[in-house]
Amino acid sequence: MLAMLPVEYLGTWVGLIGLVTTLTILAILRVHLGLSLLITAIVTGIISIGPRGVLSVLVETSSNIQTLNLIFITFMILVLIGLYKTTNQLSRFSESLRLLLRSSKLAITLLPTILGLLPVIGGALMSAPIVDIEGKRLGLSVGKRVFVNLWFRHIIMVIYPLNQALVLTATLSGLNLWEIIIRQIPIALFMFITGFLLTFKGISGCSVQYKYTSEREDRLRLKLLLEFVRLLSPIILAITVALVFKLNLAVAILLGIILLSYLAKPTLNSFTSILRDETLYLTLLAAYSAMLLKNIVITSGIPEVIAYFISQSGISHIIILTILPLTLSLLLGLVSSGIALAIPLIQGITDISVREVSLIYISSYLGYLSSPSHLCLIVTTQYFKTHVTIGHRYLIPLSILTLIFTIILYYIWY
Repeated sequence: MLAMLPVEYLGTWVGLIGLVTTLTILAILRVHLGLSLLITAIVTGIISIGPRGVLSVLVETSSNIQTLNLIFITFMILVLIGLYKTTNQLSRFSESLRLLLRSSKLAITLLPTILGLLPVIGGALMSAPIVDIEGKRLGLSVGKRVFVNLWFRHIIMVIYPLNQALVLTATLSGLNLWEIIIRQIPIALFMFITGFLLTFKGISGCSVQYKYTSEREDRLRLKLLLEFVRLLSPIILAITVALVFKLNLAVAILLGIILLSYLAKPTLNSFTSILRDETLYLTLLAAYSAMLLKNIVITSGIPEVIAYFISQSGISHIIILTILPLTLSLLLGLVSSGIALAIPLIQGITDISVREVSLIYISSYLGYLSSPSHLCLIVTTQYFKTHVTIGHRYLIPLSILTLIFTIILYYIWY
């Protein structure tokens, strides 16, 4: 392969090998994503553009407005979610939703979906007990219960503007976040409908219903609904302000934080515990390192090497847009990893619009869903006391169907 490359590409090719090798080793060692991307960017840069080149890209990335905006948005998202956790609003949110959804079918599908609005690490554990109870009522197998808890929790992430991976995708590609979201609404609907049909295939009769039989219980239901809306209002405010008034997403989330602070009355300890959490800083590091890696990759000329290889091998561009990000996320167990690597590589091969970016994002996300390193999958299977691949008999076929649907959408929706 090296013999096929022009001489001027050899150093860059070695840099590409260093990138893949470094990232793979760090993933095996379970090094945090932020540190992995930073180390990989520096190693790749030193190999391909030298220490001075790395320093130059480092300064440029640190002062870039896109980088600063990404870090600011990520910080605001983490503070908002942290406030939900430290003020116990997260558990109240889950409980009010559970009591409000009086149908087993609604509870088992909508609860994980709506709880996906609060993307905390290992958050699948919040919905797992309800999925377990209601799944048993409906006669679902353990494999289906694992699938339901994982699949429906992540559907919302395809179109959720406060999803860090989606924000990262928009920032790396330079495209409008809302354009990507609009593009992916049909995909989210497809995922929900097909997931619903697969889940209840062979389940005879209606879902188990819990009817309110008295005026007192009707009042209780209204109270639960109002409580649910109240708890969700900071997120609704942030999304509405950003979408309707075109306000910067970080500022919109800040307004959500202010409203949540008013509603939850957090103590000073709540804020200090959020700011003391190392996860916050490691996640911010991941956002910064993703931008640094992108700039290192582009400056080093790695996309040109890949473009040359593709032109010589005749590989279809649709394979690159799907298999590359899917494989990266599957192996690394983090959707942000696949996106952070795939987008800058593909940008050097071809011009990308919202069509290509959506295909890259969905491919990355589907690979991440099935990854044995996916934390939500791990905690779900631990809760159900079963092995990590038991839900894959449902997860993989539906992921393939979703990818096919996304590819069809790519060709028919310009």
